[in-house]
Amino acid sequence: MCLYTIPYSKTYGICKEFVDGMADRGGAVRGPVIPFDPESFKQVALEKLQGAGARLLFYTWTVGTIVESGRVKGVIIENKSGRQAILAKVVIDASGDGDVATSAGAQYVLGRESDSKMRPMSVVFRMGPVDVLKIKEYRDRNPMDFSPDPGHNILDIEQKIVRLDGFFNIVRAANKAGRLDKNIHYLRLYGIAGETGNLYINSVRVYGVDGTKAGDLSRAQEEAMRQIREISDFVKQDIPGFADAVILETAVMMGVRETRRILGDYTLGIEDCETARRFFDTIMTNETHIVPGVEIHSPDGGEGAADDAYVAGLELPFNEFSVPYGCLLPQALEGILVAGRCISTTHEGDSWTRSQPFMMQIGEAAGTAAALAARNNVTPRNLDIKQLQSALRKAAAHFLLPEGAEQA
Repeated sequence: MCLYTIPYSKTYGICKEFVDGMADRGGAVRGPVIPFDPESFKQVALEKLQGAGARLLFYTWTVGTIVESGRVKGVIIENKSGRQAILAKVVIDASGDGDVATSAGAQYVLGRESDSKMRPMSVVFRMGPVDVLKIKEYRDRNPMDFSPDPGHNILDIEQKIVRLDGFFNIVRAANKAGRLDKNIHYLRLYGIAGETGNLYINSVRVYGVDGTKAGDLSRAQEEAMRQIREISDFVKQDIPGFADAVILETAVMMGVRETRRILGDYTLGIEDCETARRFFDTIMTNETHIVPGVEIHSPDGGEGAADDAYVAGLELPFNEFSVPYGCLLPQALEGILVAGRCISTTHEGDSWTRSQPFMMQIGEAAGTAAALAARNNVTPRNLDIKQLQSALRKAAAHFLLPEGAEQA
């Protein structure tokens, strides 16, 4: 996998701790992008949870929410031990789909505001062994066949960093010949690899499905596995370096990019992002590779096609944006915070916030806020924002306030 949105120099707080933890055991590279081994991520995550004294419940689903007079008091869970209730002073919904908040009665927007369409789903898979030198030789001979953006076109054998968007001509020829699905227009490769190694492929694209519906998820999984068979056959035959590669693993879950976005006290819009607006209740600031007005992973398809400027035509500058605390507070509900891709943004604003490093920063803010609220016996909405910002600063989080604002 790869934290490809930012370089190591722009990781902060818990995100930086994770990268350092993985890199120290050889599971990540501190580079201009950050490829990492998901198995290493699992180990670091488990160690941090155990170190914090968290009680873990794996193989468990939330199936309901306990609400009294508009305040969330806990959740109903189900697992091998049956159905149980867990009470809490503060609940954080990090389900991605806003399942807990929605069950509690939170209002939300599903997908794009105009038509409810959602970004495509994917299943990432890993192949190996791959001769990376052959890929590099092809890339060096055919520079126009790859993204012009430095962050999407990295093959550094010495540092073992691979992050490539491209093989446009080969892929489009196979697409036109009917050997690849019509929605696949390029290959996205990444991983930690020197002259040889294993690489992740993130090129599966399944459109027109809703991640909040079991039938759609099942249909998407079937379609994704079909596309994986096509892509693996194609790369072995057509892409230099893959002749001896086999599929080593597929992701354990469908990659859902967009479903519900909870309506919060504040909804982050595209104007906020494009103008780098700062807020008095900012809880994270960072920079992302994005061009205002150009969308990645559009619900309309065509990602990586010849007329898609984001993937094939542009060098992407870094643009600063901030997220306020109000995006984490569901309207008309107390005792609950949301984190992850279900925070309160517009569809266009979500293009800026949805990447992994930013979600980690937002998650850190939500966890810190929940702990402070519980300790002070107040609801998250009534938490002193300066107290939260001060705690985040002590944890080396990064956020910027408006000019002239009192610093926490």
